[in-house]
Amino acid sequence: MDAPLLIEVFLLCFGLFDFRQSLAKEPNPAEGGYILYGGAEKMAGKEKRVAVTLVCTECKQRNYDTAKNKTNTPDRLEMNKHCKFCRKHTLHKESK
Repeated sequence: MDAPLLIEVFLLCFGLFDFRQSLAKEPNPAEGGYILYGGAEKMAGKEKRVAVTLVCTECKQRNYDTAKNKTNTPDRLEMNKHCKFCRKHTLHKESK
């Protein structure tokens, strides 16, 4: 099998390849001709998830990075997490 056909078969098996657009024209890898699902290429508009940093309320260390959905959680995030500097579970709040 040639390499482009092997790539199409691999992507098709995992559901990442749009077969309908493959039939419309021959994909050209030099032009980025493969149409992949699930990524920034498919997303349009505002992104709903944003990266946030969680800060320990006792020692003020930035311990955790996570993502939150802006539409479901518009207010600041608060979680009980383990702080390795305090060596105990403390309240961690979202910082800007």
